[in-house]
Amino acid sequence: MIEYETVEEALHALSEVNSAKDIKITDAETGKVRPATVEDIQQFNIDICYQLAGLLKIDLRELEA
Repeated sequence: MIEYETVEEALHALSEVNSAKDIKITDAETGKVRPATVEDIQQFNIDICYQLAGLLKIDLRELEA
């Protein structure tokens, strides 16, 4: 997973992946390149949101309760 150092970098990555038309990823288990699934994109978005929360000093555990 990519670690973003700034809010701007993370927001740019979210924008890029969510506006892309044809996303391919490398499967961690097989090493094969395949089209990204909706679940892959959702996980990517969630990962970046958690990183954004960290950069903004927001504890998401409090929001999940």
